[in-house]
Amino acid sequence: MRITARIVKDGATMRLKGIGSRARDMTPIMRAIAQSMLWSVQRNFQVGGRRDGAVGAWRPLAASTIARRKQANPKILLDTRALYRGLRPASGPRFARVVASALYAEKHNQGGRWGHSIMVNETLKIPAHTRRMHGKRVAVRAHTQHQHFRLHARPFLVVQKQERVRYQRQIRAYVLAGVAKRGAA
Repeated sequence: MRITARIVKDGATMRLKGIGSRARDMTPIMRAIAQSMLWSVQRNFQVGGRRDGAVGAWRPLAASTIARRKQANPKILLDTRALYRGLRPASGPRFARVVASALYAEKHNQGGRWGHSIMVNETLKIPAHTRRMHGKRVAVRAHTQHQHFRLHARPFLVVQKQERVRYQRQIRAYVLAGVAKRGAA
């Protein structure tokens, strides 16, 4: 049995060129997907983490952490909002991502591994202040304080499964739209 194929140079070649052209530079769709990913990551902060649609996936704050907080924001990772405000969409011809500019973002996002924790050792510079001792106010000089604590993973740079499926559909539709545009030319 012999099979032969013949390419007819009607519109097929033009349609394939259109698909190839759009697949090489997907900047417009990647820009839109990066913005959508940013909204998804921001939603993770608002609901305390998500894992494939289930909300509240992050481990709750310890009672000692809640007691120590200066601002009364009960939501996890939103005490100062610095991490949240440092999120930015980034995109190019073949990628879309969300970038976190805070230096400590990776520690909060990953902990040890998903669902695990890491030990954090920090040295804080404490400015001069007053402290109450035996009913009197006492001046305390500036000093350093060493802290050792367990930081649990709270993955916020997570795109949900249903969103990934939607992004794949959007990319496919964008690339295949090159068929109609080149074929109509």
